[in-house]
Amino acid sequence: MATLTPLVRSALRDDAVNVVGWQSTQIHGGAGGGAAEGASSIYRLSGKGRNRTALHPWTLILKALYPHAGDDPSGSHYWRREADAYQSGFLNALPGGLAAPRCFGVSEQADGSIWLWLEDVKDELHDWPLSRYGMAARHLGSFNASFPADRQSTAWPWLSTDWIRKDLAHVAEAIGHLSDSLMGAGFTVHNPTAVPSCSCGHSFDTGDDAGGAQACGCGH
Repeated sequence: MATLTPLVRSALRDDAVNVVGWQSTQIHGGAGGGAAEGASSIYRLSGKGRNRTALHPWTLILKALYPHAGDDPSGSHYWRREADAYQSGFLNALPGGLAAPRCFGVSEQADGSIWLWLEDVKDELHDWPLSRYGMAARHLGSFNASFPADRQSTAWPWLSTDWIRKDLAHVAEAIGHLSDSLMGAGFTVHNPTAVPSCSCGHSFDTGDDAGGAQACGCGH
């Protein structure tokens, strides 16, 4: 109760509230945002608080972040990024019509993990219409466009760029190694409808008849 009371008071914006009961449920789902499997656990805590006149329901989100050895703050999987962003104040006034869930507390635990106590944001639209995605895309575009003009991100190494490019480079390298390994092992793909040999290189042109190999039509 001693831990929850100040958090609940912040969530309800009422310094007279005292927690009288609570429960927790682990929740799942959502996008990973670059987080590795097992990098975090998320719980919804709910209960009631009493002030001078009545009982008030409340909910909080507890997100526990777990460290990963050797993580680069500029990497897409940096485990502390969300905690660092909240502690820096960066998320307090986002541009582009965006707003982050309120953070009521960031606490580092003895096991090295970090607990984030966050606002429980409800989405009234469980299935977004196409127009909703368009609106989100416009807000994200405005958010990204604001940085070259008036934002300095170099002071925060965790506010990195080129995540997708870096991740694709790693994926391409892994695919290259896999391809080399498969070729070295004599791995081949056999298509029974493919033209077995043609100098034009269209060896998988099967024609209209899917039942047998067809010439690719190049005249070779």
